[in-house]
Amino acid sequence: MSVLDDVLTAARTGATPDAIARGLRLDRGLVDAALARLVARGDASAARTERPAPHAAASACSSCRPSPACAGCPLAARR
Repeated sequence: MSVLDDVLTAARTGATPDAIARGLRLDRGLVDAALARLVARGDASAARTERPAPHAAASACSSCRPSPACAGCPLAARR
């Protein structure tokens, strides 16, 4: 299996990005990148898990369309 497959499998169980990183012994940044890639290709399981990085959230939330990944984001309420 690939890292993307492993991350997707973990995301489908409802694991948080931190839990996925710990469980797969991966860097959290790699997990975030994998989740972002899965969301970009339209996988809803990853979209429920992915959270934008704090430094990217401010710029992304002012210009992007809302997605399932925005659920729970404190900046999403400002739209």
